[in-house]
Amino acid sequence: MKTETHTENGITYNVITNEETDYCTQEEKNQRISICETCEFFDGGICTQCECISETLTLLKDTTCPKKKW
Repeated sequence: MKTETHTENGITYNVITNEETDYCTQEEKNQRISICETCEFFDGGICTQCECISETLTLLKDTTCPKKKW
């Protein structure tokens, strides 16, 4: 991840952007989604444990399953 600090109208804020290396490969993402789809907490594409959309949760390398399944 890349963090940039900006100041505008006397207010300083950070903008965090993901870099290509922050994302899982398609294979890793597919493997994670496969695990999610068989999980008892998976409901229509949403993890009922963390309320995340599984497609989004599985994108980044540094995210983890709240039940430690991946």
